[in-house]
Amino acid sequence: MKTIPALRPITPAVAEEVRRLIAVKIRAPQDWDALIIYESIGMVFALTADGILLESMEDSPSAEVPMEAVDPRLRIGAMIVGVRRFPFLRAMLPERQAGTKDCAECHGTGDLNTEQLSGILCITCGGLGWHLEDESPHDAP
Repeated sequence: MKTIPALRPITPAVAEEVRRLIAVKIRAPQDWDALIIYESIGMVFALTADGILLESMEDSPSAEVPMEAVDPRLRIGAMIVGVRRFPFLRAMLPERQAGTKDCAECHGTGDLNTEQLSGILCITCGGLGWHLEDESPHDAP
């Protein structure tokens, strides 16, 4: 299994920018006091100024009450999509360490591009293009 690194803690500068954007109404539904960083059919990820990444699934019984996102791949993937809209969030992405290898699934791009689709985040690395554990032939799909 590949290990996905954790997000870095929110910096004061990022927290201030998140607060500013929340104040101008770029916020999650139901007044969560959080910035929407990724929204898709049935799914919302939002970041609080305290650095908590919230998620809500539309078909979940708790859709109106978000939960802290805990799945490492979803956390990284949501933040990578968020960086596309809010580049200042890049400060929260993990820093690539020396010795890490490109993800074999996406060839280091973070995306699973085919002739029919592009921009789909790689599920193996969460969209980073790399992961912490070396690839093993036993891990191959």
